[in-house]
Amino acid sequence: MARKRLLLALFVAIAVKSSAYGVMFTMLDDYREQFGISEGALGLVIAIGFFTSFFAQLTIAPLADRGRSRQLIFVGLTLAIIGNFAMAFSDTLPQLLGSRFLSGLGLGCALPAMRRVIIVSDKEHLGRNLGRVLSCEVGGFAAGPVVSTFLVEPFGIPAPFIVIGTVLTAVALVIFAMPIPEVPAEDHPTERFAVDLLQDRAVTAGVLIGIAVFFMIGTFDSLWALMMNDLGAPTWMANTGVTLFVLPMVFMAPYGGKFVQLDRRCVCIIRGVVVRGARPHHDIRDYGRRDGAAHRRCTSTRRRTLVDAREYGRQSHTRLSPWRTATATVSSAASAAMPTGVCTVPQVCCSYEPT
Repeated sequence: MARKRLLLALFVAIAVKSSAYGVMFTMLDDYREQFGISEGALGLVIAIGFFTSFFAQLTIAPLADRGRSRQLIFVGLTLAIIGNFAMAFSDTLPQLLGSRFLSGLGLGCALPAMRRVIIVSDKEHLGRNLGRVLSCEVGGFAAGPVVSTFLVEPFGIPAPFIVIGTVLTAVALVIFAMPIPEVPAEDHPTERFAVDLLQDRAVTAGVLIGIAVFFMIGTFDSLWALMMNDLGAPTWMANTGVTLFVLPMVFMAPYGGKFVQLDRRCVCIIRGVVVRGARPHHDIRDYGRRDGAAHRRCTSTRRRTLVDAREYGRQSHTRLSPWRTATATVSSAASAAMPTGVCTVPQVCCSYEPT
């Protein structure tokens, strides 16, 4: 029962933290009109959070494999809470950059550590739980536009960040009051940084999938609200578009995780890529239905591929610690690559067979 409560609290924390990103993306036009910040500067505000998170996941997050999960969760959530409240009262570019820097650093510390705890807490349902992590991430992201719809117009720009920061504070207090399982000393990895794992082909394949898919998603999210505003579309349409984009991931990710836990990763990746590539990238109308499902398949498969080796004792992957591998690939969300690169990933994965 205590384990279930801990998992539930971690899932809620992930969803709440992700909602702050959904709020930010759909409020870009508000920042541009009320504070006079250009589109390029707003893009920098978005980017600094992701690149800060990327750096933290490469250098700081691996400490979760050395028995520091609780400390990383504490530091990460604290920084994320401070960043959210700072965003509420920021009205200039330097203030927004500083707030996003704190939020990104907090996310890079806390999120990998929380995933690490989820992995070691319930190894028998590893794939399903990682799918639920994805559901919480994209579900929270989808809830962000809904929060901004109800709060921004009557209460102003600070309202969503204050609400999210308050809820995240409450969830953090619940997590800190619970015992958090750590990695046994004998299972501590020898690698110092997450990039060391790129020598393994399975890790490299996961990174390629993450780069290609998240590049497309980041481009869509950062342009959608601005494009809708320039076209004269109502606010609810912009918010609804972002929500519809991620709905398939919310409901299908746990099933994708269970599917790939049966060691059918390559089949799942190919299906996701085929669905995603069925229509051109610029066809916005089909983003929510097609790309959402494809991202669910690819992302759940990527995470499951990289963590199953240590949990189930595959000899070819025995040197990989469960969470260091997930840390390395999740950080690829902040990387940049050509979107068409996702089409090459099935060949990479299918040509690799564990020995």
